[in-house]
Amino acid sequence: MMATYVQTTVNQTLLFYHPSMKSVAQQIAAKHSMITLGALRHPEEKKTEETETNWPTFSDGWPNLFIEGLHNVKVNDCVFLASFDTPAIIFEQLAVIYALVGNRARNMKVIVPWFPTGTMERVSEPGEIATASTMARLLSAIPLGVTGATVVSFLDIHALQEQFYFGDNVSVELKTCMGLLPLEDDDIIAFPDDGASKRYKRMFDDKKRTMIVCEKKRVGQKRIVTIKDPPDIQDVSKKRVFIVDDMIQTGGTMIQCAEAIRTKYGDVQVHMFATHGVFPETPIDDGDSGIVTQYKNKYGNKKRWPSWYRFLNSNSVHCVYVTNSIPKNKIIQEEASIISRNAGIKHVKFVCLDITPVITSIISNADDPQYDS
Repeated sequence: MMATYVQTTVNQTLLFYHPSMKSVAQQIAAKHSMITLGALRHPEEKKTEETETNWPTFSDGWPNLFIEGLHNVKVNDCVFLASFDTPAIIFEQLAVIYALVGNRARNMKVIVPWFPTGTMERVSEPGEIATASTMARLLSAIPLGVTGATVVSFLDIHALQEQFYFGDNVSVELKTCMGLLPLEDDDIIAFPDDGASKRYKRMFDDKKRTMIVCEKKRVGQKRIVTIKDPPDIQDVSKKRVFIVDDMIQTGGTMIQCAEAIRTKYGDVQVHMFATHGVFPETPIDDGDSGIVTQYKNKYGNKKRWPSWYRFLNSNSVHCVYVTNSIPKNKIIQEEASIISRNAGIKHVKFVCLDITPVITSIISNADDPQYDS
């Protein structure tokens, strides 16, 4: 009796994803015939559009996960598009990632758009915990697969040295979303500090752009933002300035940079771009005027508001660009649009750019310099 030949690969890519990344995954699969969406569901549930993306739980709240079509995992390349934007959803995603590799996923790749503990990468005094190292250990625990180490890709990780926190079981790949920025030839690039300038300057050298570097200086008891060696710019009122960085937290420093630029160069349009718009709640007090006052009833007159309100309230900031590396930013874009329109602001103040082109480039292993970190 002759042995039956078993095909070991069909050169397809199975794209698994966390439900919060559903829209990104669906766009990618719709445009690329060689990419198919992977599915997770309870084995006893009938397959529907809802069960393909809704991760079920047991009655005690812990995840009850099942990989559909396990044979396809063994004969196709596999990608998992993660979302680590809240601590509560990290465990279930690690469970899926570990299980995919354990079930002989080929050429496994994990894409983490936002590395949330990236700002806690060092210990400055005894007792502090560098949670960036902790998260790196969790991802480094991904077992070796049948085709070798899992590739873990990050978009604009906060500190480049964090790539060395990972163990040998994974291969770290760093990418950037700076290539998504809708620039015109005469736009000016500004950096909030020397660190951002050293990291991203090379990405804007191709067109010999004018660049501005801001810095914080101590004046008396205050730290103020100034411009370091301010360049001479002709017809600046006809140009746009983009302040760029990897992330925006409360936005205070970025707004101070915008104010410093307008103080130096006059009534110039200042825009901002950061891949990750974190926007934690922060105290915002605009006195008796401004957008915040108009919407105090929305949040019950509380003292801490989502920090993206600061940008709507600032006359120095024309528009803020972030991405959906953190999924909530799509919702913020919609809410900001409504608030701005009701406040009589005629231009767009908040834009959420789609990371789909960057994710597609990572999956396809494309040579795209605009996305290389």
